[in-house]
Amino acid sequence: RLYFWPLTLWSFDYHEMCQAECVPQEGYQCSKWIECDKEAAISICRDFIPPKLTVWRDTKGRECTHYEKPTACELDGETYTPSHGYSAKFSCCTCKGGIRYNANVVKLILPTLMDPAQGSLVIHTIRVWDAGPMPERGFFATRLGAQVTDRFEKYPHYITTSGRYIIKPPNETLFSPVATLVDAEGWGNVRQFKGEPLLNDYYLRLQLPVTMFGAPWKGKGFLTKLEIALPVGFQCKMVVKTEPKGEGDDLYELPVLGLEAPTGKGGLPPSTTYEGGNKTTPGAGFRSGKWVFYENRCIFNFERYMTVWEGQRLYLHIFVLNPKDPLPKNDPANFWVINLTSSGESGAPD
Repeated sequence: RLYFWPLTLWSFDYHEMCQAECVPQEGYQCSKWIECDKEAAISICRDFIPPKLTVWRDTKGRECTHYEKPTACELDGETYTPSHGYSAKFSCCTCKGGIRYNANVVKLILPTLMDPAQGSLVIHTIRVWDAGPMPERGFFATRLGAQVTDRFEKYPHYITTSGRYIIKPPNETLFSPVATLVDAEGWGNVRQFKGEPLLNDYYLRLQLPVTMFGAPWKGKGFLTKLEIALPVGFQCKMVVKTEPKGEGDDLYELPVLGLEAPTGKGGLPPSTTYEGGNKTTPGAGFRSGKWVFYENRCIFNFERYMTVWEGQRLYLHIFVLNPKDPLPKNDPANFWVINLTSSGESGAPD
């Protein structure tokens, strides 16, 4: 079995057959075709029951147990669909339907005619395809899990893959745009003229298209960071938390945020302090991370174990120095860039 990580993102189509073959190492034997199937890491399934009914039955009054017979799903899985529209292939676990967890495992039954693979001496190649669809959401570098058992599903041995990592960017339509500047009077950009000696400020709304995880490692530097690159000429100076304005009855929130929970107004620690962890007992906790600034770039470095989840919204209050030369709103160079860097959960690359 191949376990596709992150397990929560992969969701193979149970009804589409995957394909696999064995390419033997030169001078050795391995039968070409391999039986391939898809499973869920949590293999729990219950038959679907249509609304207002107590059990699913086809037009002949047969329940899902009828379709446990060989070829019944293939021959009659959609033929005797009741008027409510839910077929046996959709409703019955035995037909790969029902209510089940997402398929994130590819099961391979290796051929009996195959010379044993022995470390680096004998290496057969197993090719797998048609195991889609690919997840819409993205993830940083990760491994796959692999498990082998005997033909009776006994004596399992589990390892993780070596060699190359796998990575996938999120679909462009899933998180578009990733970030926007809050465009509301009184909320940022009040000193918008060139060469302004005082700091101008912006409110940035950011929705992460992928989970950011500070991998646990003991090397120098940071493996995970979020970088906000302003147009050339700007200088990033400070980032603070987004806070409501006013006090008491005059308190009001940032206009684009709702007043009731969940407001989605998450934030990162400000650049003026170093938050998180246990400050009195060394090793008892870990900091959240910290900001650094280089010219037009605001960079937040994640400490190990710090996590910000995919889909989470962050609001950042950013203070900058304006460029010496004016930059019109429609200037092609007037755009911001968000760069996300991470080694995923794998720590430092091998």
